[in-house]
Amino acid sequence: MNVLILRSRRRPGPADAQDDYTQTLSTRYAERVLGNLVGDDGFCTACGADCIACRRPYARRLADRIAGVVDLPHTLPYLLEDPERYVGGDVPPHDVLLALHVHEQVLIEFLRRCGQWGTRAVVVPIEAPGWVSGSARRQGREICQANGVEIAFPKPFCAFDPPAGTTLASFRREFHVGKPEVELTVRDGVVKRAFVHVSAACGATYYVARHLEGRRVDDDLKYAVVAKRLHSYPCTASMAWDDELGETPLHVAGEAHYEILAPLSGPPRRA
Repeated sequence: MNVLILRSRRRPGPADAQDDYTQTLSTRYAERVLGNLVGDDGFCTACGADCIACRRPYARRLADRIAGVVDLPHTLPYLLEDPERYVGGDVPPHDVLLALHVHEQVLIEFLRRCGQWGTRAVVVPIEAPGWVSGSARRQGREICQANGVEIAFPKPFCAFDPPAGTTLASFRREFHVGKPEVELTVRDGVVKRAFVHVSAACGATYYVARHLEGRRVDDDLKYAVVAKRLHSYPCTASMAWDDELGETPLHVAGEAHYEILAPLSGPPRRA
């Protein structure tokens, strides 16, 4: 399985003019996700001088599974007259299309042409209110359903937990991104190992898991470790209120990481 990534990217040169008719799309989030997927040693600096290269033993360098990266302008008018011009003719074949905050009209144009590239599934994470409108999501689902393509709009990416047996579920497992899944090994009341099977796409789960190791299970792991580390990473989900969620995307991301601790409320896993 391979993935094509759509992202907004700041162009070199003078800053783009911004006014009431243009929107600026996130470039930072795509950089975090790409850094995590390719296993860039320098993309995480959360531990500073205390870094132990916690991700290195996983050897998850997935650059060879990325079919391509399509860079789109990060500042565009809200209403595009010809969004199709941003879809080039050299899009490589791929199994999964991962769209990291791109203009929703451009996204729809890509979805309309998925059949040309063999796309089996599409993931469009929404890390902040307003990234993709409800109408664009409905239109995207209709297009994909008509073409037999799976699609998900997780809000935020930490909530991405598709049904088993789907292409989307295979993507989560093979690329180790989505709703966090961490295997905890406990001995004598101490977390001896926290193995990350699936991380938040920004890589925060590795940082959280590293700081769970060596802690006693009767410590305040929820707030003293998970919440503290998630906020200091920092989490890339927005702190803005989301009416659809009835809470902030950041809170959803936090709850997803708190579930890591659920096995500790039952019989401990022995080494």
